[in-house]
Amino acid sequence: MRSHGPKCNFQTQNISESKHKAFPEPTRSEIEGYLRDIKFANKWLGGTSVIINHLTRLIGTNPPRQPIKILDVATGIADIPVQIVRWARRHGITVCITAIDKNPIIVEFARKYVRKYPEISIFQQDALQLPFKDGSFDFVTCSQIIHHLSAEDAIHLLRSANRIALQGIIVSDLRKRTLCTLASDAIALFIKNRLSKNDLRTSFRNAFSLPELFMIAKEAGIPCMSIHFHGPCRIAMVVDKRIFINQKPKELKNNYPKNNLGLICSNLRKAA
Repeated sequence: MRSHGPKCNFQTQNISESKHKAFPEPTRSEIEGYLRDIKFANKWLGGTSVIINHLTRLIGTNPPRQPIKILDVATGIADIPVQIVRWARRHGITVCITAIDKNPIIVEFARKYVRKYPEISIFQQDALQLPFKDGSFDFVTCSQIIHHLSAEDAIHLLRSANRIALQGIIVSDLRKRTLCTLASDAIALFIKNRLSKNDLRTSFRNAFSLPELFMIAKEAGIPCMSIHFHGPCRIAMVVDKRIFINQKPKELKNNYPKNNLGLICSNLRKAA
């Protein structure tokens, strides 16, 4: 079989560990069904496209000379890293992706899923205990994990991502809105998988508001970021360290007008 890329040698959050209430230990079958549901949602409801769109803007489509190193935190079944590899191959870009998740069963499923993609290495690792050295990766991506964390843990994760990433960070998550909460409650009525049903019923309620996201980023030492809305219920925090590397952190404003998050150096933009 022809290899499309290098075998990358590098060194998600456990789905039962979150800021939610205690939840009975999931079975292997439930985890598999949950991962299948998440993959479906990522494909059809924008989870994958959010990461790919912003990564495209950060990297561009001109192949760099060196492989691009990416860390994907709380990767799940690694469906998003697979799509990143497919995008990179189409544009002649070499990527080396380290994808981590805390749950050993999820890691097992992910390794099987990426077996045809030597660009991706899967490791069992706690998102809150990242062992990587400063500047180990060009980009760090996190999808659908922040709302599972307490504010303190979210700050810790972003601080680690900022330390590890040389060029940029992409955090995709849920937008805290009553409309989205009601919609997820309605959809949950038709979901059979216990984990997926619980996730739908709790995730939007546990999502952070815009002021909370900004305060988390500020406490994590993020100098500047941009916020992008994707559809009615998704949001992305994007840090381009290449632009702001020589700028000092800006001060918070006391209010949060509609078209500005409060960062002096970053506008609140709605993705096209």
